[in-house]
Amino acid sequence: MSRKSTKPGDSEKSKAKKNRRPAGTWKAAERRVSTFLGTTRTPLSGGNSKVTRSDTFHPDLFVENKYRKSCAVRTLFDKTKKLGDQESKVSILTLQQANKSGFLIVIHSEDLDTVMLHLRKARKDALGRSPQGMDTLFTVPSLKVEKPNMSVPWDDPG
Repeated sequence: MSRKSTKPGDSEKSKAKKNRRPAGTWKAAERRVSTFLGTTRTPLSGGNSKVTRSDTFHPDLFVENKYRKSCAVRTLFDKTKKLGDQESKVSILTLQQANKSGFLIVIHSEDLDTVMLHLRKARKDALGRSPQGMDTLFTVPSLKVEKPNMSVPWDDPG
């Protein structure tokens, strides 16, 4: 004979427990992003770290990695990518909000190098020279960034 819980909120707690992802899943996602950026994952990132709240130890980039089963931005990007693929173009999704300056740029990690090269060329063409700092963008001697192992799945399998 099974007993039903009489404590308020018990059913919500058990549902939340069942829906938790194994800790290794999001940690592995953070490791993939860190490797891609040429740095390492911050253990105890967020409020528990004494060093940084960023998910990586990168000296210049603050990284907040979100690992989800589904994401509205990813769904929108996938639709954009499908259209770009039909025209053999690299897909870029930009997000703008009324009364906010600038815009967000969403690209696939595999396309970052290509987008940066096109950006450099476009700015060089517009200015008649390379923009300040763009000449050394890919040749910073102190920065050793290797292309990540692309055999690692970058997309959420779910």
